[in-house]
Amino acid sequence: MLQSQHQASSVPPPRTSGSSSGITIPDELPIFTSIPWCAAIINTPGTTIFTCGRPLPTILHEDTLWSSSLRACDAVRGYLSLRRPIPNTESLEAITLVALGHGGNGHHGILHGGTVATLFDDAFTEAAVVPCLTAWLKVTYKAPVNSPGVVCCTARVVKSERRKRFLFGEMRDGNGNLLAEAESLFVKRDSKL
Repeated sequence: MLQSQHQASSVPPPRTSGSSSGITIPDELPIFTSIPWCAAIINTPGTTIFTCGRPLPTILHEDTLWSSSLRACDAVRGYLSLRRPIPNTESLEAITLVALGHGGNGHHGILHGGTVATLFDDAFTEAAVVPCLTAWLKVTYKAPVNSPGVVCCTARVVKSERRKRFLFGEMRDGNGNLLAEAESLFVKRDSKL
């Protein structure tokens, strides 16, 4: 849970590169360690870094939504995925910190609802642990998501049935305000796919 006494900080400017795609994935950890409320999450005992940055396009065209769209249009300026144990369980919680730019807006200074859903889908992928596909995703919007800004998505598996993973997540800002909640069903990928 984010602490309400932490103040939201400004988002760093977009990063540029000389790569042929126009995108590089630098070490993005400093983006978040420089923001007190994010640093508190990163430094929570038991928390480990899972992913820092999003991948560049591959020959198989995987993750092109991130590499060619969200990164290229300044929707996402920084991305950090963490995992930590959920107390009194054997489960893990996925925590995704995202530095938002203007490229994912639906209204001036407000993130598009579809971008919010995309961030939840990605956070659920991190929480599911095994390769899964989204069967359904329901988002309940609680407050506008300001951008640019930094948000924290938490996600966890609440129930598993054979190939199914039922997930729940929240999106909060640096002041701990609940911006959105989501539920989803992910299905473990069949090896034939």
